Amino acid sequence: MMKRTKCLFFIFFCIFFMTACQKKEPVELKPFENIKIKETGWNGSGEIEVTSH
Repeated sequence: MMKRTKCLFFIFFCIFFMTACQKKEPVELKPFENIKIKETGWNGSGEIEVTSH
């Protein structure tokens, strides 16, 4: 009985280790990719409008 329990625990540990420790590809974030800046005005009286999608 004890041998069977140890064997099941070992199998469970191996399956957990193989699935939980897989290498995952890094995620690339581009926070400024879809930001558009529009400026209007002249000589000190300007406005900036920022839009993003």
